Amino acid sequence: MRKIYALLGMAIMALSSVAQTSVGTLTLGEFNGDSGDDKAMFDGFNCQNAPVTFVYKHSGSQTIYLPHMLEPMKDKEITSIAFSCLPQDCYVFDYTSTMKLYLSEVAEENFVKDGNKYLWFVTDYTNPNASLDFKADFQEAATNEENILIKFQLEKPFKYTGKTLLVTVVNDGDQSVGGVVRFFLVKRKSKDEPHYNAIFGSDSKTFMEYYKESKAVTDGNGYRNAEPAAVQFTYQEPQVHTAVCNIEADESQDSNEWYNLQGVRIAQPTQAGIYIHNGKKVIVR
Repeated sequence: MRKIYALLGMAIMALSSVAQTSVGTLTLGEFNGDSGDDKAMFDGFNCQNAPVTFVYKHSGSQTIYLPHMLEPMKDKEITSIAFSCLPQDCYVFDYTSTMKLYLSEVAEENFVKDGNKYLWFVTDYTNPNASLDFKADFQEAATNEENILIKFQLEKPFKYTGKTLLVTVVNDGDQSVGGVVRFFLVKRKSKDEPHYNAIFGSDSKTFMEYYKESKAVTDGNGYRNAEPAAVQFTYQEPQVHTAVCNIEADESQDSNEWYNLQGVRIAQPTQAGIYIHNGKKVIVR
């Protein structure tokens, strides 16, 4: 008795296939806002920008995006996250830095206050969800009044389940950027809304050094910005992996049986195509 292993549906293609996934984009805030609309951009001190504070060599920020903002992405997989900023009166043309992005979901919908201090969210900094070797010509962008895009491509999709999304961005450069760099915002509906950002900047200390020393956002090291930064998410439906297993067919010693690619036994091929005969793929023309 001999066993024939019929690989179905062009065997190699069928094994470990991935179902087609649809891709969507969710944009929050004035992502490509009018540079003449001050309310579309952060309207405060240049050292209080999120997610990156370019006037310092080192900066870090935590931003929370609420569930009602992200409803279209619930139970989807985030594949990239982008921010947009507008340099003004900048003179640095060859800027480079290393950026890292960390994602997590939290139960809170605002930063918790401990006395007169707001607390940083505790998150896992072991492995970033995305790393970016960032390069930009701030002088050229400022001269041409062009926005600069900061886009993080996630190393693997992040499954968003519907809670508050905590986005942490850390930037470490070898120089600061002179002038003004203004990020676009998600506008607040009311001044009574709670804080959605925590911001840190320093020329001598990294965010990670500061974070280990102090769990709170304090004056002089941590800065506040009520509005979250405008952001653009790219997401997809969860990927569904399928596999077609080998199908065993018991045959007598010199079986002359034929099978189509659906594994159905037939008497003889009646039309052109690919068939399984005596355990081998046969093309009938």
